[in-house]
Amino acid sequence: MKVADGQQAVHGTRASPGAERVDSARAEGVVGRGDRADKVSVAGNPILSLVAARAREGRALRLEQLAAQVESGGYRPDPGQIAARLLDEAEVTAQLRGMAGRG
Repeated sequence: MKVADGQQAVHGTRASPGAERVDSARAEGVVGRGDRADKVSVAGNPILSLVAARAREGRALRLEQLAAQVESGGYRPDPGQIAARLLDEAEVTAQLRGMAGRG
């Protein structure tokens, strides 16, 4: 999709300049070119706005629970699971870079 003025087209309309935007490069772990990362807007879509708000609330709750576990000494990370996730992430990143021709 070609966007001439830097605003993202969404379902045939352009996102308003003040719309809430999510940095997809940060969300997906993909590095953009320079300071111009892809952006997605949920403004104007009440269902997507609700889903985004609930996701933020859920993340905040999980972080609070994790902090409580760490403080109480009950947090026991699984090194094998951490290593597997790191390798999975590296594989996805390598595939994305390969598709983008930046391998």
